[in-house]
Amino acid sequence: MRRSGWLAIALPAIALLVSLAVAAERMRVTDIEGLVSGALVVEPAEMNPNPIGQGGFANGFAFAPGRAELAYSAIEEKGGQLTSVVRIVQVERLWTVPRQQMKTFVDRARRKHTFPENTMVNLPFAERERELLSLKIARSADSLLGQFIEGPIDWSPDGTRLAIYAVTEDPIKSYTTRDLWVVDYAAGKRQPLTHSAWVTEAVWSPDSKWLAFAAEQAEVKAPRSAPKPTPPGLWLANVKSGALRRIGEGGIDLEWSARGNRLKFRRSGDDERGREYDAETGKTAPGALPAMVQFPYEISPDGRYVAILQDAPEGRHLEVRERSTNARLVNLPAEALGCWHPDSRMLAYFDNNCTLVMTSLEGPHRGHAEKVSAEAEIHLVAPFHPLVQWSNQIVPPSWAFRQSRYAQNPEAGEGGSWIALISHGQLRLLGLAHRKPQIHERAALGWLTPQEERSVVCSNMKQIALGLIMYAGDYDTSLPPSYSRVNEVFGPYVPTQDLFDRPGYPKRPVFRYLARGVVRLGGIKDEDSSQLPIGVIDYWKDGGYVAYADGHVQWVPREEMEEVLLRAQEFDRYQRGK
Repeated sequence: MRRSGWLAIALPAIALLVSLAVAAERMRVTDIEGLVSGALVVEPAEMNPNPIGQGGFANGFAFAPGRAELAYSAIEEKGGQLTSVVRIVQVERLWTVPRQQMKTFVDRARRKHTFPENTMVNLPFAERERELLSLKIARSADSLLGQFIEGPIDWSPDGTRLAIYAVTEDPIKSYTTRDLWVVDYAAGKRQPLTHSAWVTEAVWSPDSKWLAFAAEQAEVKAPRSAPKPTPPGLWLANVKSGALRRIGEGGIDLEWSARGNRLKFRRSGDDERGREYDAETGKTAPGALPAMVQFPYEISPDGRYVAILQDAPEGRHLEVRERSTNARLVNLPAEALGCWHPDSRMLAYFDNNCTLVMTSLEGPHRGHAEKVSAEAEIHLVAPFHPLVQWSNQIVPPSWAFRQSRYAQNPEAGEGGSWIALISHGQLRLLGLAHRKPQIHERAALGWLTPQEERSVVCSNMKQIALGLIMYAGDYDTSLPPSYSRVNEVFGPYVPTQDLFDRPGYPKRPVFRYLARGVVRLGGIKDEDSSQLPIGVIDYWKDGGYVAYADGHVQWVPREEMEEVLLRAQEFDRYQRGK
């Protein structure tokens, strides 16, 4: 059977286009690489290539508010001497940075030529980290002696001070204390707030003026040479003046109001009503608190949600509830709590395989577990230590992970963030790329604007038309028979069956096949092929897209649609055997 001239010429080019179209296959929501949160897709990029610290092991860390910096505490060994250090890391400098270096070129005449060249370099340790505090530690055969810094680390909201815990141990005398210090970020000057006490909890006020903390009595009395021990109780420290005010006998679940003038707390685990201390008047009154949680929990930064780790017969699971209504939003298998994203829309945690994963609280990925990194694991430290923390800084798009695949396409990126975690005793940073969803992902999410939806349908129709022509090329120029399920018959010739569906509505086909009987494309004249419709998608009120026998697709207004579709009756002239 003779093929028409246009078909013989077009088939090789069409085959190439269809093969390329397979790479742009449309995804469903569960196939999107990354976690959808808000209007962005958050996707793991890479771990920090340069190490943090100088060996030893980290035991606490915290991101600085509003800056790409990370404070951490670690115990390191230098020349046989154990040292407890607190350092500030310039997070961006853990990755390679652009630097201009002078290069030398020797020509054939052995003359040297020097010229500048921009290259990506690794910065030395001194340019990546700054030491804030250092304490020498003695040690016995099986434990530490003396004083060392232990996590967690808490930044003041204005980023000018850090609250840290100084632990003193003497196993011979069974003497252990955990005191609270405030360290100045700029100068490194430390200000002890307690002496020979055991501080269990500390919370900054939103204005960074006050630091509330609960102290208990240490295990034994302090040596005579030590300062007078801080009495047990709930305390309020004026950070600027250093003045301390005892406001109660004890406290747990400390939480400041948004204005920073009231401190909510419970006296003990049996206190169901709670208390509220007014920092301006100095008075304490009964206060309403959310229902008590008897399990490990983390409250979201905006105070709207609480993540709870619960034990059940089938295993541990993570619940996320809205605090005002107690409505359950997420219920997932989990091994340990992690951390909230600063905007409270995402949560990182450890699943039953001790792998770090993240989930979203809004949109189509709510409750969907997305793997973050195979390198992450639970570091078994004291219960009050944070396992992971999410940065509260969105990296500017100009920097955003140069080594990631989005570096070649800046328009697709919206910056990024970091997750800090301790793995094998080492502090690691995982970069997360934030990007805009691609149009096929927006279609899967149902986020397309009407104009974008029409653009996607037009692209789908072109791929269907090309697939039909490819099919005809393999079957003696014959199109699939009209009595068959067209999408199944020539399925191998299109990248995905989703092309037949409305974008964002899987399993809702909108494509109509117009060929009648078994039609031979080879018998269609070139001038007729551009006018003979073979398929249509027209669920819009004002018209639809029509695919023609020559492979082109055209928008047809509603008032002209009936006339165009009537042309499909001309297929009777080209049926096999006629």
